[in-house]
Amino acid sequence: MKSFKSLFIVAILLCVGASVANAQFSPVSFGIKGGVNLANFSGDAQTDVRFKYQFGTVLQVNLPAGLFILSGVEYTAKGAKMTYTGSDSKEYTANFNPQYLQVPVRLGYKMSVLPTINIKFSGGPYYAYGIAGKAKFNGPVTLNDRSYESGEKVGIFSSNGLNYDRQDFGVGAGVGIEFLGIIGLDLGYDFGLKNISGNDAAKVRNQNAYLTASLKF
Repeated sequence: MKSFKSLFIVAILLCVGASVANAQFSPVSFGIKGGVNLANFSGDAQTDVRFKYQFGTVLQVNLPAGLFILSGVEYTAKGAKMTYTGSDSKEYTANFNPQYLQVPVRLGYKMSVLPTINIKFSGGPYYAYGIAGKAKFNGPVTLNDRSYESGEKVGIFSSNGLNYDRQDFGVGAGVGIEFLGIIGLDLGYDFGLKNISGNDAAKVRNQNAYLTASLKF
């Protein structure tokens, strides 16, 4: 039994060692990540942040001189909390929950601070496409000539709802720390450049701060 446990521990150490070696010397590395978002809208309306989430894949192409290109596919939930005046002239709150598939493309630089620890900086554009999302109004409201009752949910991207534009793009920047070449913690911010409201008279842009953890193979 002790021999089996010893072999099992050795096998785990070998697997971890192989992953570390591959991440340190491979020109391309893949991985997974997940974390939390602190999402909000910028624009004409006064809104507050909401805690959301994201998860997805990581693709990193390592270049000479500590440079790298970072990309992947992310499922990310954004949105905001807004105070509005209902059709009965009272104040209520509404929660927006748009969800996107997002692809960032960032140029980065990493430098070693210890033999197994790197600090990373990156920045670049992103493209996102809305795949789902609802807005919940906590009071009566009329939108696009349609009245909604208190608590009713409205499709964010649907034509009989808010009819927001599904396409979004912007820029982002981040800083992170990498352990053993395979474990990462990243703090960043994405700022949407596109008015997703689909209406030139009303400006709505995504803002999103995030904290994620990643594991590369």
